[in-house]
Amino acid sequence: MNIKIKNTFISDVVFIDNGIVSNYTSVEEFVRESNSGLNLDVGEIYSDDINVRFFITIESKSLIISNNLAEIRLRTTSDVSTDAMNFYSKFGYIYPPFTQYKNVYLIVPYMAFSFKSNEITFSHRNFSIFPPNVDVSLHDSLGDFFSQNIEENFSVLISGGIDSSALLGFSNDKLQLGSAYMCDMSSIPKESQVANQQCESINLPFYLINLDKDLTHRAKEFMNETGELIYDPISVVFPELISQVCLADKKMHLIDGQGADSLLNGLPHNKLYNLWSKTKIIRPILKWFNYIPVYNSKSTPFQRKLYRVTKVLKCLSFESFESSLICSMTENDTPVTDMEKTFFHDLVFLNKSYDNWNFVLRFVFLFKILPVREMQKYLLANKYNVKFHLPLLDKKIVHEYLGLDESLTVKNGVYKYPITRMAHEYWPDFFKNSKTSPFQVNYKIANGDVKSFSSKYIREL
Repeated sequence: MNIKIKNTFISDVVFIDNGIVSNYTSVEEFVRESNSGLNLDVGEIYSDDINVRFFITIESKSLIISNNLAEIRLRTTSDVSTDAMNFYSKFGYIYPPFTQYKNVYLIVPYMAFSFKSNEITFSHRNFSIFPPNVDVSLHDSLGDFFSQNIEENFSVLISGGIDSSALLGFSNDKLQLGSAYMCDMSSIPKESQVANQQCESINLPFYLINLDKDLTHRAKEFMNETGELIYDPISVVFPELISQVCLADKKMHLIDGQGADSLLNGLPHNKLYNLWSKTKIIRPILKWFNYIPVYNSKSTPFQRKLYRVTKVLKCLSFESFESSLICSMTENDTPVTDMEKTFFHDLVFLNKSYDNWNFVLRFVFLFKILPVREMQKYLLANKYNVKFHLPLLDKKIVHEYLGLDESLTVKNGVYKYPITRMAHEYWPDFFKNSKTSPFQVNYKIANGDVKSFSSKYIREL
């Protein structure tokens, strides 16, 4: 480790990991002795692993680092950021490394944090470390992962889709599985039949869990214990789900396929980019679709289709893909925030650095959006004695696949080709394509929706 600058401003480091408080006399000592998974280089602290998720702030010359935002909030006087809350209202999450609190940041991969004059500053790290665009074997990569994580009581979360089906087939080959669980979703009724048939074919017990109920208590539990706004609606579902499947007498190990869409170019945004790039010649015509309102109701399959069509047309009306991408992620047309401007400038910077939008999308979703939004669902697992195993977000696998050329991830119109091919190998009669299925559990929450509940509740904490 090459540390060229020794910071003398920070008097000590307070590290809180799962409620256990440790104290260190310097940042260097903390990184060296804490086993946190964080790194230090040229006086900057950073992460290169999606699974390393910490918040950071400064209070009275103490650098406070914790995997729990509630723990940091108890030890600081940080105020709620109006700009962050406005961004949350528009996008449904807060753009990292920012949080809802001023001067409290989420450490995300490849963002370097330094400490000067009682402030935390941050910047993008050098991205030249990623491997060349060479083909790799998903079988070999997953085999290496499971060979290092063998447990006796593995079970699998499945959805009947491509990703979980591939992992179900592969893990059934490598491990002694105990059971498979699926959340009953009205948006994908056929997938539950597929999942059940797959499990029957390998004699694996299958449990379909209906969570169409009032989950206000779970929303409160999540926010009380994590201190975070709820970004993903499924984050409310997961505590209820794992409480129903957990084994009270021993730790339960659950395999989940999180990350395949981001890592292997299977996002709707990848398809949007390909469509946007193909329609450049008729952009003068498409620009008029910017004045057409997006149909926002998504209660039925027809309404969801109408929403997607109007949303895509609006996204195709923009001259720059940065604007098109941001439009695709907005949930309303409220005024532009300072945080949204930061997001836009990051996209411009990344596209100039790589000149490859499919790679930029991979990078942004893996290292910006996924850590703050998608990883939320796993935050309360330890409370229920459950350990999630996310092979497609394993640091080694992410770094192996991050630099793959899109010709290896999209073939003959098939997106996220490596895992789609694997799913076809195990279940040749089940899949024709690699479509992304929408999440929809019809649960209820106190005042109507996750965002309004979270916004009100966070100000009362």
